[in-house]
Amino acid sequence: MGDLNQIFNIRKPVGWTSYDVIRYLKRMSAHKIKIGHAGTLDPFAEGVLVVCTGNATKEIHHFVNAEKEYKAIIRLGIETDSLDISGKIVKTVTVPGLNQEKILSVLHAMSGEIVQEVPAFSALKHRGRKLYELARQNVEVSLPKRKVFIHRLRLNGFEKDRLYLEITCSKGTYIRSLARDIGEALGTTGFLQTLIRTRVGDHKLENARQVAEITV
Repeated sequence: MGDLNQIFNIRKPVGWTSYDVIRYLKRMSAHKIKIGHAGTLDPFAEGVLVVCTGNATKEIHHFVNAEKEYKAIIRLGIETDSLDISGKIVKTVTVPGLNQEKILSVLHAMSGEIVQEVPAFSALKHRGRKLYELARQNVEVSLPKRKVFIHRLRLNGFEKDRLYLEITCSKGTYIRSLARDIGEALGTTGFLQTLIRTRVGDHKLENARQVAEITV
């Protein structure tokens, strides 16, 4: 029998929820053991998902609190209800002429400790109900705000209506909210078109394994 208490660096594929990965591993496992992940990735996103099994699940909190890195494409001029590519378009705004100096100025202002409004489509609860459940029923509530820390915002390139970014941030950061806020700071709006999580703590994307490669 192999070690049932393990920490896996898994590349979550696009289209899977983070819990889909857990369900798959439990279904394929020959053992009834605890399996948990350390930080949700939305279905449209891909990348590093740290999964712990057996007694190693006691270590999950270390990875939840760890620094995260992402590569993102922000589409400007359009806002969706979910703030990402999976949502319905709720607003279109003209995109002003952009230049590198203006973009870098906004990214600098968005770095460090910032306050984010939690997306309406999130799993946080309001009076016992998840926000995304309320959003789907068109129930309007006052969305909570939270402080997060953006360690680094790197511009890898831009087009007329797209920004290509690398983001290093604290736990609890909503990259979807950041996409909208950056868009608004540039005089328009925006949504998250693609998202890849490239690092969780010391676990990097280049070392991640495909789900089908994992045996527990």
